[in-house]
Amino acid sequence: MRSSWDVGIQAHHYCDSGGGGRVNLRQNTRLRYLRISGILGTILLYIVSHIDSFDLETIHFKLAGSNTRNIKTVEWKQVAQVLTQPGFVKLQNVDLDMDCYSDTESHDCSCVGWVAYIRARTSILDNILHLSVCHFD
Repeated sequence: MRSSWDVGIQAHHYCDSGGGGRVNLRQNTRLRYLRISGILGTILLYIVSHIDSFDLETIHFKLAGSNTRNIKTVEWKQVAQVLTQPGFVKLQNVDLDMDCYSDTESHDCSCVGWVAYIRARTSILDNILHLSVCHFD
């Protein structure tokens, strides 16, 4: 699986998550936005815990191949707590996009309730958290 990291204005980093590679976000102390796509939700806490930018205004996460088990194993409360620490005082937007793939035989959607589940655990982020679920058959 290939993860894409778009940080700052022109810097692009790519990381093969299968190989365990990680981008060091501590060196980017003047980030204004961060876009990370193609990741599993289980590394969100690691990512936000390694950001040292006091200028960060927008974070956009695009989770890869989400399923209910992956959504429920994310430490949502801890992610929200990190994002409300003083280092994130300028943070205005946290966008989280998730893909939901229905069971091809029964067409059951496994993502029913994901948004409510996450919101219940991230209420301290209030109106800066924007969640979206894209449905695929």
